[in-house]
Amino acid sequence: MTTAAYDVAVVGGGIVGAAVAAELAGERSVVLLEAEPDFGVHATGRSAAMLTQTYGSEEIQELTAASRPAFEGALAERAGAAILRSRPVLWTGKVSDVLLPELRRLAASGSAPGVEWLTPPEAERLAAAIDPETIDLACLEPDAASIEVDLLHRTFLKIAAERGATILRNARFLGARRHERGWKVDLQGDIVSAGLLVNAAGAWADEVAAHAGLSVRGLVPMRRTVLIATCDPPAAPAWPFVVDLDDRFYFEAEGTQVLASPADETPVPAGHPRVDELDVALCIERLHERTRLRIRRVTNSWAGLRTFTSDRLPLVGPDPSEPTFLWAAGLGGFGIMTSPAIAKLIAMHADGAPPSRLAKALLPDRKALRPGRRQAAG
Repeated sequence: MTTAAYDVAVVGGGIVGAAVAAELAGERSVVLLEAEPDFGVHATGRSAAMLTQTYGSEEIQELTAASRPAFEGALAERAGAAILRSRPVLWTGKVSDVLLPELRRLAASGSAPGVEWLTPPEAERLAAAIDPETIDLACLEPDAASIEVDLLHRTFLKIAAERGATILRNARFLGARRHERGWKVDLQGDIVSAGLLVNAAGAWADEVAAHAGLSVRGLVPMRRTVLIATCDPPAAPAWPFVVDLDDRFYFEAEGTQVLASPADETPVPAGHPRVDELDVALCIERLHERTRLRIRRVTNSWAGLRTFTSDRLPLVGPDPSEPTFLWAAGLGGFGIMTSPAIAKLIAMHADGAPPSRLAKALLPDRKALRPGRRQAAG
């Protein structure tokens, strides 16, 4: 058994773990520990991956706005290609739908620049799949964008490696214990020593905390189903990303096919989620109810994990009982589009800087973990 010493050990090689490793490496020695033989197999690689200012709480919107310059600037430059690709978000629905009041508040606040309200016929002109007879109104966010997730993930890993981080695959976390200079992390056949331990383990974050002798935070992994199907009318690349205001589905063009989801959130154990064919059928039923889409054949389907706290805000910062254990978890459907900002907050905590107003709202010791609204489009 061998032991290697680092300043920081990051548990979890998903998008946020990779972003944190890239941010912290250089001035610190960093090791990134990924349990799987590849990266992002549970959540990161299974997301619809949109960057949108009409999604999530005020805190999420602030994190998203703070992340966009990195996507458009330094990360795209390092990637050698665009990470964001313009794709407007179009919300459609009824005046009674659950998310409409929040969307109206966002539009009035100016936190989502360029948002405009449309009539049903105007929405239909943007996407032939919209049935103006089944909706009362629509709202367009023209500045939204799709995120090239695989490129972004590889870019974070590339930056981390170039800055000297050690990246380990098949490095399953078995437990951690405190010692005088930080942590000793038990892996299969090895021990890693680190002054700081960052918990970016996604659906397994509570398990990592428990195996480090700390209290869990009540994280709940939830299954999200996605399908790709042939359809009538055939999808067109110019279609926006369409989201139902009653949080019952979303869809976008995938070539001439359609990528769609019933926006399901089914609590499941951490693991490899399996598609439930009932969720696929439910998605098709909802599309048929509120759109002109007619699904002809499902060509692919998969399920991913989105892990939430009870108040739907991420856990970012030091554990209440152990300041050398930093949480970067509970990211729900927000992790990809907020990853640069989350990494910056973790770096701030690692440096011991006074937390900002936003950082305080995301601390794991916050008292008011209250039930939150569901949000679509993740």
